[in-house]
Amino acid sequence: GQVLNINGSILGLGDHTITLRIIDSFGTIDTVHEYITIFDYIDVSDEPYYTGSAITRSEAYLETESILPILGINYGVGSGQEPLRLMSFEILSLIDGSADVGMESMEITLNMSAILPSNINLSTVDVRQIDSLNDNIWSFIESPNVLTDNGDGTFTVEMYSNGAILIVGELPEANVSLGDVDYSLLKDGQIELNWTASGDMSNPYLGGWKIFKIIGAETSSTYFPETDEGINLLIWEELTLDTAVATVPIPADR
Repeated sequence: GQVLNINGSILGLGDHTITLRIIDSFGTIDTVHEYITIFDYIDVSDEPYYTGSAITRSEAYLETESILPILGINYGVGSGQEPLRLMSFEILSLIDGSADVGMESMEITLNMSAILPSNINLSTVDVRQIDSLNDNIWSFIESPNVLTDNGDGTFTVEMYSNGAILIVGELPEANVSLGDVDYSLLKDGQIELNWTASGDMSNPYLGGWKIFKIIGAETSSTYFPETDEGINLLIWEELTLDTAVATVPIPADR
């Protein structure tokens, strides 16, 4: 039979209906319809962190954001794991910035060795889905979305709508020391604390040094117990309850 060739650029992106109507010499009409979709392939890679692509029915682009877990938010991960990073992936229209792009699918391969600090044991890492970066309610990645652990420190996530992920894993104890602390008395009853910290100062999961103050009688002994022989969490929780006065960045020395 005859073949009809139509350049896809003539039709444009999206869903189309092609109709073939035949009229014979007796005036008999027969009609057939063929439904086709012309997709746009979008490269959404940002190496070395991730590679990927999206398939849409209109011209679009990727808008992504990556943040550390929000301090003070309980993500309830459990099983010895901690929240390590949150990432959002949104395919948006080039025309009006909306999410109405007729997305067929999006596939992202995450390179955990580039995304996470080198002290994270990648064999403990897993990926969960979450509604947004500001949320703390997560779920396991389930159908129609698909998560694949590639066994080489990378994970592939297949999504069929815009969304966000929560990367979790075991977080090693911070290797950082405050060192010796001395103080200087200032006017108006103020005190200046000085220290020289050492260790893994670039650890992104260190929120800062917290300073607590308890006012007591001059003749009383120290309120905060020595930590050389271990820490009694109950005592420390009671002493630090409502006594915090400042939080200073890890690189600070006073």
